[in-house]
Amino acid sequence: MKKKIPVVHNIHHKDATKVHPILRQYLGYCLIKNANIVKFRLDQAFHAMDMATPHLGILTVLEAEDAINQNKLGDELGIDKASMVKLLDQLEKLKLVQRVGCKKDRRVKYIQITTAGKSKLKVARKIAQEHEDLFLAPLNKQEKALIKTMLNRLLISDQS
Repeated sequence: MKKKIPVVHNIHHKDATKVHPILRQYLGYCLIKNANIVKFRLDQAFHAMDMATPHLGILTVLEAEDAINQNKLGDELGIDKASMVKLLDQLEKLKLVQRVGCKKDRRVKYIQITTAGKSKLKVARKIAQEHEDLFLAPLNKQEKALIKTMLNRLLISDQS
């Protein structure tokens, strides 16, 4: 049976799970392909909530940081200013975040997660966890812990 993959956020995917066997020899290909599969499936699930995977990251950071400068938020997440403005506009339209002016500098905007944003984040986290569990289902408990530990170690070592 052929998988029917819908258009998500104006991106046409023929089949996000398609993998060419000869390319499995490349670590980068495997990492990117797996990341694309996880992101695509999560975006599909979030689409019904008017959310996308970057929104999950933004809301998670905002919940942890309380209020953060818009530019610093983009910098910490590796999102350029123009894209960050669009993402925050989307979240603000959904009343999940609010922009708060800085008393010292009117050009500076702080971003805060709203009560509705915290509620939506709770649901999004549950969905993300369900999709992560589904994706990692072929692995046993120890393998799941190991892959997370190893990937985080690689991320941390690349930051130094």
